[in-house]
Amino acid sequence: NDTVINAVVTIPAYFNPRQKTLTNEACNKAGLNVIRFISEPAAAAVAYGVHLKDQSGKRKGLIFDLGGGTFDVAILELENKKIKILATDGDSYLGGEDFDNSLIQHCVDVFKGEHGVDLMTVESDAERSKRLKRLKMECEKQKCYLSSSAKVKISMDSICGEKSLNVIVTRDAFSKLIKPGVDKCMKVVDRVLEKCGMKEADIDDVMVVGGSTRIQCVQERLSEKFGGIKLMKQVNQEQAVAHGAAILAHGIENQLDVVHCRYEFGQIILSLTEL
Repeated sequence: NDTVINAVVTIPAYFNPRQKTLTNEACNKAGLNVIRFISEPAAAAVAYGVHLKDQSGKRKGLIFDLGGGTFDVAILELENKKIKILATDGDSYLGGEDFDNSLIQHCVDVFKGEHGVDLMTVESDAERSKRLKRLKMECEKQKCYLSSSAKVKISMDSICGEKSLNVIVTRDAFSKLIKPGVDKCMKVVDRVLEKCGMKEADIDDVMVVGGSTRIQCVQERLSEKFGGIKLMKQVNQEQAVAHGAAILAHGIENQLDVVHCRYEFGQIILSLTEL
């Protein structure tokens, strides 16, 4: 029941000074004092650094953070328990919602082909908005199921009058639907590698963050790009950013010069250098 006053706040890697200022103002209005901003990929790097602490020598890692509405990539260097962020890039208009929209459009196209009715235009604005909201929720749910199932059925009774929607979507079909979005992700990865003057072979570890990285074709494309590398998924993908921020906040609270936290498998000491 303690009241939280001070906070470490995570922000997208591409935020400019004005966006940081607006975020800080919003936090202040909410009663929070921002003691440090940390980019989301940097926070994820701290969380994953815990699992790389026993690796010897200098290692290069790539954080691939694909959330619901934004996408961040960062390249980091880990040596002697020190994490240094070498480069970041991202897309503020790319994420899981784009994949949802691709699935929604597919359902709309199938329904129009079967019934000659366009769900995007038929009926009043209010009815259309309500119907599309239902469809979006169903598509998002079934998209998640496709991470573990070979196919799903998107069903909605009386979606338009007495007409119902029933669409079977296989994992392969879904992969084709979202390929343009995944291609955009890979282009961002190429940009951040270019910033560092690095090639795929220079990366030792690839760490996935964000719920959208649970999608099979995203994982497959990313692994293939880095020569079939086994992706690091030791940290919960949805919680990695918050996990890293919590470790950093703990270190600051205890007036440590390093990020310092204790886990069941021993003491972790990391230091972080951002861009």
